[in-house]
Amino acid sequence: MHPNILRRPSKDDVSAIFTALKRCGEVGRVVLPKNITFQIRTPLDLSLCKACDFQINGLLDISIDWHYWSTQPSVFTISGVQAAVIRSDGNTGIVEANSFGWPVKGTPGTVFEVKDSSGVFFYTMETEGGVWYQFQNSSHMYVWDNMVRPDDACVLLLPGAVNVQVDDVTCITSRDTNLGPSGIGFQLIMGKGVEWVKNVWVKKLEATRRMNVIAFWTGQEGLESQNITISNATFNDVETSGLAKHAVYLEQCRPDQCSQRRAVLNVTGVVFRDFKGITDRASKFDCVSEEDICDFSVDNWGVTEGEDSVAPRGPL
Repeated sequence: MHPNILRRPSKDDVSAIFTALKRCGEVGRVVLPKNITFQIRTPLDLSLCKACDFQINGLLDISIDWHYWSTQPSVFTISGVQAAVIRSDGNTGIVEANSFGWPVKGTPGTVFEVKDSSGVFFYTMETEGGVWYQFQNSSHMYVWDNMVRPDDACVLLLPGAVNVQVDDVTCITSRDTNLGPSGIGFQLIMGKGVEWVKNVWVKKLEATRRMNVIAFWTGQEGLESQNITISNATFNDVETSGLAKHAVYLEQCRPDQCSQRRAVLNVTGVVFRDFKGITDRASKFDCVSEEDICDFSVDNWGVTEGEDSVAPRGPL
């Protein structure tokens, strides 16, 4: 469907797009046509795309109000969705954030935030800036044939993410920070209740420039230790291009707080297979306590690491 209300962009076209989603979002198709510019001045909630095909083929121009966007959790929000497809037909769509706030570029923080949803597909997009795909309490997430240039993470998995597949993705970092950026990031914050990520399949990931390619990070909000589960995750055919930080990085506690505040990990069935490239630091696979279950394993490890590295040998 090409809604007529979308053909004449006004100051903020979010309401018009939202109206189209109300009309066609259950099982229909919403197309933002190519060669047309749509002004995005407020967050766009795509949650009405319950089982729809949402095509960004034109230009979405994000406003340059950096102060406003810095107070918003994301540009696009997806919640309570099942079987949605978000794509660019012919790779003509662009989201332009003017360095404040497919190619998608210059975004202010998180772009696609998906929570409490299932069956959402993102494919054939080129994106830039912020955290690009953030999944929480959601299942059957699929990211395929994307080129992502994040400031933080290409794909960030938060508690409750299950059945996530990332296939044929190029991740190119734009800056260097202490924790990030990362290609695939697992961020499990202790004290939030549900603390697990399960059934993750990543294949054909190319990681370019400075990053922790696969990063596991646990934050801390309370004083007590908490169990965190990561199970059944396979990373296959991962290559670094340029000098990455770590191929695999695990931070279970802050260095100065490990004796008091840390996560108790239950890691089972996590496999790193066919990794190759160069990093300037050793991968970190070791858990900090005998209480932890630390079932990381490697197969055909071909990463040349920095001077402090000790190449993993089989199951760890």
